[in-house]
Amino acid sequence: MLTRRTLLAAAVPSALPPADLLIATLPDGKITKAHWLDSIDAVAQPGSLWKPFLAAAHRGPNVRFHCDGSQCWLNRKHGWLDMPGALAQSCNQWFHQLYKTLPKPLHLLALPDQESDDWPNWRTSPHILAKAYIELLARRTDYPLVIAGLRQAAEKGTAKPLGPNVLAKTGTGPSKLYAGDGWVFAATPADMPTKLVLYRQRGVTGAQAAQALAKLKLL
Repeated sequence: MLTRRTLLAAAVPSALPPADLLIATLPDGKITKAHWLDSIDAVAQPGSLWKPFLAAAHRGPNVRFHCDGSQCWLNRKHGWLDMPGALAQSCNQWFHQLYKTLPKPLHLLALPDQESDDWPNWRTSPHILAKAYIELLARRTDYPLVIAGLRQAAEKGTAKPLGPNVLAKTGTGPSKLYAGDGWVFAATPADMPTKLVLYRQRGVTGAQAAQALAKLKLL
């Protein structure tokens, strides 16, 4: 599990590779741009971008768990969080607790089944991940708590640089070359999305990737 402390302690290269970018129109899901260094069909580990799908697998009312910081990137406690708050803050410990309550075998929305319980390191391709988010948005009325969390992430959470009227989620995945790779899912406008962006910047955290994406003015 990558932690914020590990990422900040690592030397960030002065010259990072070009960012990876996938853009699709909604609701048809047509990909209009796909610039991905190792192909949008290459398997990767998008880290916390799995969390909305874990949340969508929960059946029942809103649930609260406590984070004491022991298994979380923040390295200090988030405290008590409900589902939207946990998505907004991307709390690892909260989702470890949620995962234990989910029915097994776990079938995630439009995503391939995973054999391991090590969900932070699950793998899929950017192409399949984008399709899963497209389906999640198409069925957003079925998952109001998840959508609320994606909205809060952009308003006041780890994707705050993207600002209001955006649904977003950040993640930090492992990297062969750097301390981590920052991932961002974003869709706008929040109430009725017509555009989806999947973005990856190598060598930064997910929150830093959200800052970089915001500067591109794509949303």
